[in-house]
Amino acid sequence: MQRLLDAFHNLVHKTYPGGAEALAPRLGKRPTTLSHEVRPPAGSTAKLGLLDALEIMELTDSTPMQLMCAHFGGMFVPLPQQGEGGEVTASYLVRLAKEFGDAIATISDRSSDGHISDNDARDIQRECLELMAAINATLQHVQARNLAGKPIEHHLMAVA
Repeated sequence: MQRLLDAFHNLVHKTYPGGAEALAPRLGKRPTTLSHEVRPPAGSTAKLGLLDALEIMELTDSTPMQLMCAHFGGMFVPLPQQGEGGEVTASYLVRLAKEFGDAIATISDRSSDGHISDNDARDIQRECLELMAAINATLQHVQARNLAGKPIEHHLMAVA
């Protein structure tokens, strides 16, 4: 759990422009309250609430979500944003090839000494997740293009 709190502390104090001073008002909090919630001082009962945690991730990045998923033996794979349009072009294939190449290179590099450290494992996981995100983006785009060419009743059945 300490890694999760550390991740939120970094998001609040290092990732968000202006740190806790700028982020706290957006959450309806005082900067010291937010600081205590992401790094409780000894003896403190301060804790970060779920809705605040989600809002912090929306305003910064999803690192804590990745840690939570890993804690439960899973992984977080970001899906592409809705509304990405256009034809299936070489750009999807280029992204797939790039992410695949990055994953293979990272796995090869990080395991070349016969040992995979915690940092190596995190780097490999990150690259593989990026590859899965590229695959998901391509599949979602193909499905959207497929539905776009069908009558409206097919759209309703796909949503149900």
